[in-house]
Amino acid sequence: MLPLVAGALLLALCAPAAAAQPSQLPSVQRQSAESIKAAESIKAAESAKSVESVAVSEIAEQLKQSPVYVDAGYRAQVSDAQQRKLARQIEKTGVNLKVVLVTFRSEDRWGGDAKQFAGALRDRLEVADDEHLILLTPNSWYGKSISGFEWPDDNRYDANYAAMAVSVRHDEKSMPMADQVRRAVEIIDAGTGMREYEKAREDNPFKYSTGGRDGGGPGAWLVAGLVALVLVLAGLLGWALWRRRRTGAGLAKLPQHVYLAARAADEDAVRRRAQEEVLALGESVRDHRPAGAGPGAPNSSGTSGTSGASADDTAALRLALDAYDSAGRVLDAAGGLPDLVGALALVIEGRDALTAEDRQRRGRRTGGAGAAARLPAHRLPLCFFHPLHGRAHTRVHWRALGSREALDVAACKECASAVRHRRVPEALTDRYRGRSVPYFDVPAEQSLWAATGYGSFGDEPLAVRVQRGDFTRAAAARARD
Repeated sequence: MLPLVAGALLLALCAPAAAAQPSQLPSVQRQSAESIKAAESIKAAESAKSVESVAVSEIAEQLKQSPVYVDAGYRAQVSDAQQRKLARQIEKTGVNLKVVLVTFRSEDRWGGDAKQFAGALRDRLEVADDEHLILLTPNSWYGKSISGFEWPDDNRYDANYAAMAVSVRHDEKSMPMADQVRRAVEIIDAGTGMREYEKAREDNPFKYSTGGRDGGGPGAWLVAGLVALVLVLAGLLGWALWRRRRTGAGLAKLPQHVYLAARAADEDAVRRRAQEEVLALGESVRDHRPAGAGPGAPNSSGTSGTSGASADDTAALRLALDAYDSAGRVLDAAGGLPDLVGALALVIEGRDALTAEDRQRRGRRTGGAGAAARLPAHRLPLCFFHPLHGRAHTRVHWRALGSREALDVAACKECASAVRHRRVPEALTDRYRGRSVPYFDVPAEQSLWAATGYGSFGDEPLAVRVQRGDFTRAAAARARD
């Protein structure tokens, strides 16, 4: 039934658009269209090459020189002169704002997700928890408009709403990318993101340009067809869920839609990203170690580990070494997405340790009391519910449906808001006994990630537990089950 409905709607969408076109293009127009397509293909190939060849560490390094980074895929849209003009505009605002125009694809290291990319870039920029940062990037799936990300308080400048306001205007007027960024920076500087977004929606409530004709153009048909398709799909989904509940199928601690939530990140893309991040952490650790340092000192767990720590290494540097070694072990033995995410969590832990090492070195140089003897305050780990959402923003008290025990967990803003409004947060899923379940529903003795919440539970670093063998024992217990 569903394929028939979708097919009928697609025919309805295509018919008016086809009727509005001439039956044949003149030969000159045909040649022009073919030339444009060929140029777009070349541009897409260049973009794909550039986004795969530039590491986040390189982008972070270049952002130290200029607040604007543009990859090969966007240089035709944002010239060098426009980049310099944008950089001057940003510097005048006094806001810690970076513009990063890179091409996203579903098969890239971020799974085509701008939010994942922005979170990873923020970590690589090594900003403090309380240091404000705004990133403007292309939209994940569209690429022709922009998205805004802001930490730690996304209400301070309303960067997300500023970007959405510009995107609405782009749909209406097809603004060039350089103009979109310029306008978004203006709105962020004025702090009127929410107001501008609401005004843009009021001015353009699903009104699409019809080229000066009356309202019966392809745009109107497109909106009507999409609305009809959404209503049909929603009705079918509601009927299916009602039927499942009537038959008692799928009963569990959490609503079924959590278990059926699609894995937003492609596993192969996450694996590639984890490999690159582990290698980059290794390079950073090497750069931080004293010249001539050799192995032999105990690791951060107090045992004589194999991470290559030296007697000359500080506690923070030893933890970074253990995190690097542990991330490599987990990555090599990864049996699925939860393990790959665990490798990324260990990389974050290692980078936090290197940030602590840098602060200690600054303290020792300035003679700060006790600077060399203690670690700085612990940064929040990745989001407990779905670690690919990025680093947590706050801690929340959460109780799973059907459970009496409330847990104190780290959560990103999206998941924290869901908990506050009594909605079920999106959860990273794992396979357990042939079913897809939230990773934290796997028995703790069979999953290090369920036992630790990727760092939400306990004060012991993940690297210490991997070095102690907890990850290996949990994997073995699961294999026996």
